[in-house]
Amino acid sequence: FWVKDVASDEHYAFAYSMTSENNERGQPSARAADAPPVPETGGYGLFAHVADGKHFAKTVQFPLDDLHVDNLFDFNINKANSGNASAGFLTMEQQGDHGLLLQGSMPGSQHVWYSSGGDPSTSVSWKLNFTRVRGFYGQPEFELPDKLFPVIMWNTWAHLATVTGTIMVGGKQVTVDGSFRAYGDMNWGTGFPEPPPSEPDN
Repeated sequence: FWVKDVASDEHYAFAYSMTSENNERGQPSARAADAPPVPETGGYGLFAHVADGKHFAKTVQFPLDDLHVDNLFDFNINKANSGNASAGFLTMEQQGDHGLLLQGSMPGSQHVWYSSGGDPSTSVSWKLNFTRVRGFYGQPEFELPDKLFPVIMWNTWAHLATVTGTIMVGGKQVTVDGSFRAYGDMNWGTGFPEPPPSEPDN
């Protein structure tokens, strides 16, 4: 997920994932050249910020047992910590047919797997409501061959979205309002969700 402050030209990115050391074809997982080896299994979260030509990125790693999927879609790692600013957690929850609530906390150096462009002990947190304006629930022209082989499928869920909420970086709070632009894409495993009957993909 990507958020842009149009006025200041600052960019923020958020990613939620799980991984293993090798993919099904036995090839090493892609990673930055100076990043540590990927644990065999785990749940991951990424935060990144780009401003004035400088960047700060921070990736945290949790045991895979901490990752849960609820309601066929909602992603959460340590959701019970969501009210505790000193504990790490990541959640992504569906809000109706067009919305997602993204929340996360990366306090201090807890769970840090990789960091670049800044101090890895910098605390980061966010609470963002994405509302899909245009995008795709599924892309039928790609689904059939992907299901035949089967491979993980990627989809631009929201190539245009609105976003509101807050982002906190090192004690500095950014209020995200209607002047920000947003985008979101994701992998759906081997199947895409269906759009509401009255609202075809666009």
